[in-house]
Amino acid sequence: MAKNEFLPFGTAGNANVLSNTEYQSLAARRTGFQSGVAKSRELNTAWRQSSVIASVVAQFIADNSGNDVLDNGDLAVVQSSLRAALNKLYLQSSDGSVLPIGTPIPWPTSVPPVGWLKCNGSTFNTSLYPLLALAYPSGVLPDLRGEFIRGWDDGRGVDAGRVMLSTQSDAIGLMTATNGMAINEFFVSTPRAAQYPATDSIDGFMLGESFGDETIRSVSRARYKRAVETRSRNVTFNYIVRAA
Repeated sequence: MAKNEFLPFGTAGNANVLSNTEYQSLAARRTGFQSGVAKSRELNTAWRQSSVIASVVAQFIADNSGNDVLDNGDLAVVQSSLRAALNKLYLQSSDGSVLPIGTPIPWPTSVPPVGWLKCNGSTFNTSLYPLLALAYPSGVLPDLRGEFIRGWDDGRGVDAGRVMLSTQSDAIGLMTATNGMAINEFFVSTPRAAQYPATDSIDGFMLGESFGDETIRSVSRARYKRAVETRSRNVTFNYIVRAA
């Protein structure tokens, strides 16, 4: 557990301090203590007020950043730890839950923020990131470059046989169409029952044949946007994962 060296002062039940009403009406609270002798109760109250809030803020930093908050005058370190604590708090939702370590999210730049790693199939130090290792015990991040994420089937039967984090190649389902023409007329330039350009060809094979009605299984061909994969419209993001 991170250490907090900013400790509260005068917090015991019988502490020698002013009541809040007395402290509100204390003239020195506005002007400060002038030359002469200050009463210990007045000083103790002022010290307690400042020390308690300092201790609360320092404990928040320690708890949420995981860094020690040391009373050594190093402002830069305390400020850095405060930013880390606030960044973690920013991830919290309204119900207090935190985005789990290991969750991949799309990020709009090529460089991930501090505390995040790219999902590029690289290895990571399981000792340095023990919580990340709970999600990926192998010490290897998923490679999501150029990939879509698909929901796990989990027994539904839509995408059966998949295990968690398994990859799947692109594919296209067979399309079935029926042409009302005789078999010997199918590959002429101008068939009587169907029209298609003489310069086009049809990829596929005959599923069955009968006079006047031919059934064909075919894949996409001319007038379609060709590619080496089947894909939907998309926008490029950089998948990153929270590491700590």
